[in-house]
Amino acid sequence: MDIAKKYKIVVVGAGFAGLRCAKVLCRYYPGQVTLIEEKDHHLYWPMLYKLQAGEAKMRITTSARVVQQRVENYHTLDYDYLVLATGSTVSYYGIPGLPENALVLRSVEDAARIEALPDEDAIIVGGGVTGVELTAELVTMFANKNITLAEACPQLLPGLADDRVRRIVTRRLQRLGVKIILGHRLQQVDRGSLIFDNGHRLSFKGLIWAGGVMLGQYPVNQYLQVAGEANVFAIGDCSSAQPGMIESALRQADTAAANIKNLIAGRSLQVYRPRHFGIVIPLGGRYAVAKVGPLVFSGQFAWFLKKLIHWYYKKIYV
Repeated sequence: MDIAKKYKIVVVGAGFAGLRCAKVLCRYYPGQVTLIEEKDHHLYWPMLYKLQAGEAKMRITTSARVVQQRVENYHTLDYDYLVLATGSTVSYYGIPGLPENALVLRSVEDAARIEALPDEDAIIVGGGVTGVELTAELVTMFANKNITLAEACPQLLPGLADDRVRRIVTRRLQRLGVKIILGHRLQQVDRGSLIFDNGHRLSFKGLIWAGGVMLGQYPVNQYLQVAGEANVFAIGDCSSAQPGMIESALRQADTAAANIKNLIAGRSLQVYRPRHFGIVIPLGGRYAVAKVGPLVFSGQFAWFLKKLIHWYYKKIYV
């Protein structure tokens, strides 16, 4: 290794994974890291779900050179080492009329549009973590809104293995007055109405799609290297290695940064080992449900735990 050599290290995306990776790489290679981000801010998703756009839009704080640019094809970039942290994209699953008629929650501008929905019937389609968080927040913020949550699977939170969490979430939403529709897949959206696979038609004034995103765009190996690429890594939601969780994104960022350092030094690469300690789902007001290891608890203590996690992230990572 030539210690005097300067490297062109590029990170694409300033989300949880990308920003963390750029910060770590700057410690190893000051003045040699470029962070490319389409937006002029770091988006803190947990506050976006709470429709708190001011807190969700955070300044990008890093000693890396920051370039505001959209990257369509990473092969056009000039780099020695590259980290892709481009996040997920919305998937509408080819449902006719859905993209034209539904709002999504992907930006601070989207949050403002959702807040401006009429004080009438609103439907959220998608009963995963995003859907239930947003539903609970809307119904607690706007008591005069009639909120319906529709999920194609027979139960809410279909990706979650713990029935205890699922029962708590379902009871909480029902107590908040949310109408829940389960087991019917959305087939079509006409102007002002949804059509489900059983032929049922449901009218709406506001429609929010929380039913799917495309994850794992880049297949990676155990070292987080993109398939067929020695000097390109993918982390976070765009990586096939355990996408969809902030905790995983941060750990992948550390592993990718360490492996770039290992490549430059000619050392063996570090294997990324997935770990998942738990999940906390805010459910409106000062109420949340948490699963930490085998323990499941809910209420104000779980809400406080989520606040503590927010504080820790902003203190340590931002």
